[in-house]
Amino acid sequence: MIREKKIEAEKKAEEKKTDDDGGATEGRMMPPLPPGEVSEFKVVDEMMKKVADGEINVGLVAPSESADAQKNLMAALAESLGVEADGDVTHGDVLRMAMEDSEENRVYLRTSGGLQALCDRLKTEELEGERAALFEVLAAAVEDSWKSKDIVYNAMGLAAALACLYQEPGKGKFDWANKMAACSLLAACLDDEGGVSESCHKIICGDPGVVACITDTLFRFSEDAKDGEEEEPVSCVKALELLREVARVDKAKKLLVEMYCGAGAGSSAKHVVMGVVFAMTAPRATAEVREAAVCALSNLALVEELRSAFGRKGKRPAEGAKTVTAVHALLAIGRSHKTETPASRAVALGTLMNACIGVKGGDVKKEIASYGGIPVLVSLVTSENQKVSPSIIKQRASGLLGRCLTNEECAKKLVEDKEGGRKVCESLVKAVKGDDGKFFKSGEMGGGAVEAEMVCNMVRCAAILKPAHVGVPGLVEALVSLLPVVKTEGNGSITASSVCMPPEPRAEGSCAWRVDRDITLVANCIKGLIGCLDAGAIGEVLKCGGLESLVSVLANHSSYKNVAVRKNAAAAIARMVKSDEKAMERCRELRGMEILIELGRT
Repeated sequence: MIREKKIEAEKKAEEKKTDDDGGATEGRMMPPLPPGEVSEFKVVDEMMKKVADGEINVGLVAPSESADAQKNLMAALAESLGVEADGDVTHGDVLRMAMEDSEENRVYLRTSGGLQALCDRLKTEELEGERAALFEVLAAAVEDSWKSKDIVYNAMGLAAALACLYQEPGKGKFDWANKMAACSLLAACLDDEGGVSESCHKIICGDPGVVACITDTLFRFSEDAKDGEEEEPVSCVKALELLREVARVDKAKKLLVEMYCGAGAGSSAKHVVMGVVFAMTAPRATAEVREAAVCALSNLALVEELRSAFGRKGKRPAEGAKTVTAVHALLAIGRSHKTETPASRAVALGTLMNACIGVKGGDVKKEIASYGGIPVLVSLVTSENQKVSPSIIKQRASGLLGRCLTNEECAKKLVEDKEGGRKVCESLVKAVKGDDGKFFKSGEMGGGAVEAEMVCNMVRCAAILKPAHVGVPGLVEALVSLLPVVKTEGNGSITASSVCMPPEPRAEGSCAWRVDRDITLVANCIKGLIGCLDAGAIGEVLKCGGLESLVSVLANHSSYKNVAVRKNAAAAIARMVKSDEKAMERCRELRGMEILIELGRT
């Protein structure tokens, strides 16, 4: 049935039609029939003819044609290109879809001279109605090919896109369609998946005007809608995608630093980071806009000199706008499970993690603390609701929380939140238990990198909380179980001889194995145990083998390059033997006192 419809449609396409003047005009050409009957490149050739005739924005089906004819045409188009096509599809849409559908089509367009012809078409006068469609087709045509990008560059196609981006809006309506389509082409030319086009990188990333124009566009988007824009929804997604691509190029990173961090960069100038923030918090920003903005900020956060701008306050250029920072906007997205996708939320939290790195990241941590971000992160880490906190969100939230705790203000906020601290410790206890409810010691616990990272970050929290977290059932045993497994004799006992042997290996690839390789975690575990000991939990530490583990850590001190590990272990043992006779007796059996004295001499 489908084949019969396609044959009938092909016959109609080959018929000559009579226009109003009585002259004959060539019928509309159908997309290709199945392979073997019609060349797979016929659709490209026919659509290029339409472009040459100035019909790139003309619909495939004339308004006078029947609904059945349109359905048949759409069905044939969808099957030939392997995509869904419905509604008012233009010749430009078909050509763009053909480029997106097949690498062979893209190569054919380039080698047949079609790519050059599209760029030449951009030089035609009176082209305003076609420009956006041509940019979109070119953006799809250069995908994964530096050769195609170089052709577009040499044929002045890239220059046309830049000119469109630079063009100042006149008295009429701001031309969003042309500017966003130009951004699509520029972003596609920066994508280095199929090889780097040095010429494209040089012209786009070496010009401060590109970033300035993007920033101006984002500020424009963040303003209240202008006259005429209410009828036609606008978006700045393409501009944000271009900024994302620009920000990852080394040449552009240097330019960004010069523009916004140099001596000549005034605080009153439009800042690229604030432009993104204003766009993502604008009333007309959609989930798509916010996701694109988050991705742009994620690359900007990799430029160390720009990180301090993430804590910079500003007001969106609109009446009644509230003061906002990048930290506020990213935290809001990270916690909003109802309006944002898990991917957007994860990138938002990951962006804040990157922004916290280094000296410049100190401002970001302070802003997180002052904005109330610590309780937000704690709630994400400890939530049992999978919709609120899927595993990727827990991982990123725990990672950000862990990094924030190196800041004194953030650590203070966590200590003050006693209920939140208790929940973090309860989550830690659950995380280090196996399916049978027993704490892992021999490495049989499953899991991978995500779980291991979460455990490490929660242990860091427990170390900060100190005595305030004592009282959570199983916490002491959880912390001890995370320490390296002490070697035993053949009968299963731990002796002064076995305690000096290298620890038992964990099951490779398991969560326990990954945790065991983190020396910082060992130091934090012992620090957490010190807090428990100070609160009088010596008996519990002895009961679950904590003393043996601590002596083993000291005996194998050469394996730990981290001074904090040995220092914390010695401090914990000293507290135990000073306060408890059983601990002193057991420590002597294991020759722990001798090890302490020996280490004190070195």
